[in-house]
Amino acid sequence: MADFWSEEREENLIRLLEDQPVLYVGSKGYSNRDSKRRAYCDIAVAIGVSEKEVGKKIHSLRTQYNRYSKAPASGSAGGRTGRQDWVLRRLSFLEPYIRKRASSSNVDEKVFI
Repeated sequence: MADFWSEEREENLIRLLEDQPVLYVGSKGYSNRDSKRRAYCDIAVAIGVSEKEVGKKIHSLRTQYNRYSKAPASGSAGGRTGRQDWVLRRLSFLEPYIRKRASSSNVDEKVFI
């Protein structure tokens, strides 16, 4: 199904997703399964693919957005690709709905020598 998702289809999916705030994690109505199912169905019909495929692609795009929006790891080259810039720019409407978790460690901060 990877060949199905051309840039044009992804762009169309994102435009349709913008019109369905019920699909944004943390939005009002997100916990209503019937509303989400209708939204997935509406998008699937408009694109011509199954609801399951729409859900997988939206999840994938959201995951990419979360990953790319984090600071690059220390010591990495740090440059973003064109694809990464595109994902960050096109999905920026999700920013208010992204919950950043505090990081924690299970390593004791005391160093024993």
